Amino acid sequence: GSLTVTNSGLLSFTNIADMTLDGSFTQNGTGLVTSGASITTTGDAVSFLAAVTLTENVGISTAGGLLTFAADLGGGPVLTANLGSGNLSFASIGAAQPLGGIVVLSAGTITHNAATLIAGSYSATLSGDLLLHGNMTVGTALTVTAGGWVIQDAALLITAPVVSLTATSGIGQGRAVNLSTQSLSAITSAGSILLTNVSATTVTVTQL
Repeated sequence: GSLTVTNSGLLSFTNIADMTLDGSFTQNGTGLVTSGASITTTGDAVSFLAAVTLTENVGISTAGGLLTFAADLGGGPVLTANLGSGNLSFASIGAAQPLGGIVVLSAGTITHNAATLIAGSYSATLSGDLLLHGNMTVGTALTVTAGGWVIQDAALLITAPVVSLTATSGIGQGRAVNLSTQSLSAITSAGSILLTNVSATTVTVTQL
């Protein structure tokens, strides 16, 4: 069945608390969360209302369910998400403590609603759009393969030593992507590509 946790104090999950649920997981309390536990659902949503700090590498699989972090996500380990067609939404990443990294094996649309700061890497494969509403800073490599668009608000900046953006529908959609990278960048799309303020050693742009 489903699991709902309403906590006013600190809620801590260790890796021995890995969960497999035939239903949703909901954390809806005001207390902070630390987690080293992975969560698997059978097509149901996983949501965290409060800020989450990862203490160990965590995997979340939803088989099409939504994954929502309504407050900041941080901590040194890596989050791996395998959502199928499910959408992924972040309020912010790394506002209190940089996140070790993100690996999205599958998702529908990914939305970053505020500044995104990741100390490690960012890798995402998704069938829909990557929507950015804040600057994205990645310490090592940023790799995105999107079935839709890579879209950001005007005047926002993507910064990473290595950047690879592949988007079937296009990159920019009327709002140019600001790109700063210290090494090789590969930008690929079958649709329109709109870049501005590019600072890079090498940029390879391929329009399919």
